[in-house]
Amino acid sequence: MLREYGINYKKGFVKTGIIAWLRGEKPGRVIGLRAELDALPITENNQVSYKSKRDGIM
Repeated sequence: MLREYGINYKKGFVKTGIIAWLRGEKPGRVIGLRAELDALPITENNQVSYKSKRDGIM
């Protein structure tokens, strides 16, 4: 599906993920995006803004 939208990606960096590059039309800053799709049954004890909002699911 990513290729259909012209998005380059590579597999093999991690077991269950990919890395993709979204390139803008102009030079400038870069933004990193992270998305979790597996919802592991783990309680996250980190106190960070991006932690899971549901206890027992990470």
